[in-house]
Amino acid sequence: MERRLTQQLSVRVSVSEIARDMSVSESSLKNWFKAVFGKNVSTYLRERRITEAQRLLRGTNMKVSEIANAVGFESQSKFTALFHKTTHFSPSEYRKQIVEEDEGTAGNT
Repeated sequence: MERRLTQQLSVRVSVSEIARDMSVSESSLKNWFKAVFGKNVSTYLRERRITEAQRLLRGTNMKVSEIANAVGFESQSKFTALFHKTTHFSPSEYRKQIVEEDEGTAGNT
C-alpha cells in the first residue's frame, strides 16, 4: 500500500480506491496504516511530498511550479505555504540556502 501511494507522488490515489482493490474496509486500511507507520495516511503523504520536494530543490534546476506539480500539489501557492510551514523556508529560500551551504563547503576542501 505504501508503495502504491508514493511511487508516483504527482498522482493522487485515494485510500478508498486502495481499500476497494484490497477488498478491505477503508477504516481497517487506515487503522492498519497508522499502526504500521505511526501516522495517518495524509500526514505520511504530506511528509513524503515535502521530502521529495527538498530533494528536487537540492538536486535539480526545476522551477518551483514544476516541483509542486511533480510532488502532487494542484497549485504552487498551496505547495509553497505547506513547504514554508514545514521547513520555515519558502522553496526558493531553501534552494538558496542549500547552494550557499554547498559553496561554503566547497571552499573548505
